[in-house]
Amino acid sequence: MNKSLQIVPSFPSEMGADMQVLLPKYFAEELSGLSPLTLKVRRTDLTKFVQFYNSMYGNLNAKNWYPRDSRLFLDELGRQGYAPSYRNRNLASIKSFGRWLWEYRYVDHDPVKGLREIQIELQPKVIDERQLHRFYKIADRLAAQPTHAKSQGFRNAVLAQTLEASGLRIEEVLSLTLEQFVGNRFLNVKAKGGKVRSAVSIKKEVADLIRCYIRSYRTRGSNAIFTNRYGTRLSRNGVAQALNKIAALASSAFAGGEMIKVSPHRFRHSHAKKLYDSTKDPVLVARRLGNGIKYVSRYATASDSEIDSAIEKI
Repeated sequence: MNKSLQIVPSFPSEMGADMQVLLPKYFAEELSGLSPLTLKVRRTDLTKFVQFYNSMYGNLNAKNWYPRDSRLFLDELGRQGYAPSYRNRNLASIKSFGRWLWEYRYVDHDPVKGLREIQIELQPKVIDERQLHRFYKIADRLAAQPTHAKSQGFRNAVLAQTLEASGLRIEEVLSLTLEQFVGNRFLNVKAKGGKVRSAVSIKKEVADLIRCYIRSYRTRGSNAIFTNRYGTRLSRNGVAQALNKIAALASSAFAGGEMIKVSPHRFRHSHAKKLYDSTKDPVLVARRLGNGIKYVSRYATASDSEIDSAIEKI
């Protein structure tokens, strides 16, 4: 069964007859191939919009959805105190659905015409270099422990370095297979939106660590590079637990008990920021990340601490 169709029944049942048909059709046709997490976000945002519309006007019919309804919904999110980034996310979800309705002439007007994102200054969520050093120090200690968990400890250390060295999303890393790892590159990487990236290179020292992990520590059972103790592909939840465990130990192991925050996406942001700082080339960074050029601007901005440091040097 198509994963897109599996999440449609969670929409509110109080909708017009046309929407009861069009929402499943939109998820099956337009969103097919997107990650489960992206599908969940779209479902959540569209559910919120449908519930808002129903509370204002009664059951939502596509033909009665106009731009003023969309603007009122977004304004209401603002009144409720939601952050601009959250409101922009909801905007993206309803714009995608509204434009799909308009493009395929399921409605005779564009229900999201003229809507614009809130302009906000985005800063990358990078991992502080000192915190990163402490994180890897604990990861190395766990990897060296002579216990049954040694294989997972080594895997976790290698996984973290792979995330930082490649800049890949966690879904992209977890989908990698042994056949895709050639030399110092991952080949034919399945990326967001159903795209395929022909090759993603990493540093030789990290590639050597991956080879060591595959040769001596990896649990066999599937062709995934990163496996759990049963030999099947490691899950997102498994990665989160592993990284959080290392971060918690690193936070408590050093003087001051500084809280260390890590996540797969923070490793991706850290990779992108370092790459931009070393090259000052937004096109190169965009190509490396597999993102559009407009998303790279956040890596060109200085953090508050970087600005403070620069001011002190004047």
